[in-house]
Amino acid sequence: MANKKNSIKPETQVLRAFIRNKELNQYRIAKETHLSYRTILRTLKPMESQGYIRFIRTEPSSKKSIERKIYSLTFKGAAACLNSYKPSNSDFEVNGRTQISLDKINTIIKDKIQPNNLLDIANMLKNAGKDLDFPIFEQIDWLKEHYGEAVFRAIIIAAGVAVERDKLPNVDGVRDTMLKHQDKSSDETESTIQGFLSWETWALRDSFTEAFVFQLLHLPGKGDLHNKNLHSIIAKVATEIEQRNQSTLIPLKRLVESLS
Repeated sequence: MANKKNSIKPETQVLRAFIRNKELNQYRIAKETHLSYRTILRTLKPMESQGYIRFIRTEPSSKKSIERKIYSLTFKGAAACLNSYKPSNSDFEVNGRTQISLDKINTIIKDKIQPNNLLDIANMLKNAGKDLDFPIFEQIDWLKEHYGEAVFRAIIIAAGVAVERDKLPNVDGVRDTMLKHQDKSSDETESTIQGFLSWETWALRDSFTEAFVFQLLHLPGKGDLHNKNLHSIIAKVATEIEQRNQSTLIPLKRLVESLS
């Protein structure tokens, strides 16, 4: 039987390496994932060009001819990392029948993230929240305190919704097509690609926020729910939903009022 860890794609293993590490160089990623250095080099370049990780800086290496490249997660990378823990359809099959419930989803997600405990994931989210200016991630400790561990289920499901809803075409494929079939320089092409990635980040953040808010509506809050950071972002979602005249507006407004 194949080793379970080895059955996880290298890209996913790289993303999960950032759960316990805010920043990583290529050598440390190889150590964290137990993948070969050659595999890491082959994996990092397309992950960077696709917008899952971002290059921050270089640092000197003990080998004078090679510099250590330091990377961190982008929002897209954080969402993809969280999405990798989302339950699959087969997770709900019991004796040939599908059984889905919130308790079942919570249990499956908790089992999937067990190797990376909740504290590590919370720290990863806080770091990403500060770096990426995203209140939902940054407020994870407050959310866990007031909504319980089920908030991790809300975050992972929201990531899955965002990733599925707002996929761009393969960015490297778009880049190659533009270079081959359009009268543009490589610099002009790269500028357009960066525009694609910026748009994708905006779309992912919006989709994630709305999906998370809908998940939060199903969680009973406790204690003083005043949180101005979350209030502003959830109030924005409520305004957008009101413009679409959706029936969930009343409970959503109650949630906004509780956070104000």
